[in-house]
Amino acid sequence: MLGNENAIVTGGDIGAAGDLLLHILYEARLRARGQTLLDGIRFRNRRTDDVQLLFGFIDKLAVRIIANNSLIILRSFVRFFLLLIGSCEPKQDLVHVRKIRILVDNFLVAGLRSFDRSMPEEINRLVTDQLADLLFTPSEDGDQNLQKEGVVLEKIHRVGNVMIDSLVQLLPLAKKCSTEGFPERYALVTLHRPSNVDDSASLKGILEALLEVSRRIAVVFPVHPRTRQRISDLGVPLGNLHLSEPLPYVEFLALQSRATAVLTDSGGIQEEATYLGVPCLTLRDNTERPVTVSIGTNILVGQDRGKLISEMTKILNGEKSTTS
Repeated sequence: MLGNENAIVTGGDIGAAGDLLLHILYEARLRARGQTLLDGIRFRNRRTDDVQLLFGFIDKLAVRIIANNSLIILRSFVRFFLLLIGSCEPKQDLVHVRKIRILVDNFLVAGLRSFDRSMPEEINRLVTDQLADLLFTPSEDGDQNLQKEGVVLEKIHRVGNVMIDSLVQLLPLAKKCSTEGFPERYALVTLHRPSNVDDSASLKGILEALLEVSRRIAVVFPVHPRTRQRISDLGVPLGNLHLSEPLPYVEFLALQSRATAVLTDSGGIQEEATYLGVPCLTLRDNTERPVTVSIGTNILVGQDRGKLISEMTKILNGEKSTTS
């Protein structure tokens, strides 16, 4: 169970949250393919439940593994259902899953929409929500979006935000977690979306804005591996930024809960910052979590450097933003 895309969670972080934990590491995808198959076979031999939850971030390779191997692993089960919760793509994998009566949902955030179809995950949400037998939504806007798309009300079940449930459960551990070695006062940054990091001009502009912010407050930046590679390719000097490797979730939560502000392009972190009451500047023009803007701490600044600096200045000066 991951609270954000920069976190790496171990069994020790989530305790007894599940009987089976499939470790799929981005750095070892080929090994993960074989391991997932082996774990699936063990899973088949151990369990006879009607419904099982495989919870966590599932990238497109992992879903392909699960979907294709499930044709072998789960063929003998008539009453077996598997609920995939994660960032599942591409859609052809979901079709394979549907054929063997696996329940598919989208990270328990059915119905959330950014209304930006240039985002791969937006297409995935649309496809997944049409294929799913049950749709579990975190909020009223999710219910409304699904109904507008023709989903019958009987399929829609609002269950609340399970990501925030996990945050609440782990926050006491985070409060005990040391942040020694980090600045006392800082802005926390995460950056991973292709629209921000894969375009050299966009990434350069964001980094220059962060360097400007760092003149007023320390900037702590746990760097996503792909983002680190893109930064390296750019060759922009980042001497004033406090870069680190991706952090375990509890350690990241400790930093996030104590941050003066969060700058991110992550949907999950927008929600977490809102719950924690930490001002959040989102480096996107849209969000699939509109409640974080309407009643939360989130402000969309996109790639507008001037707006980012202006809103950050207001936060540091203790001023209320007039922007939504």
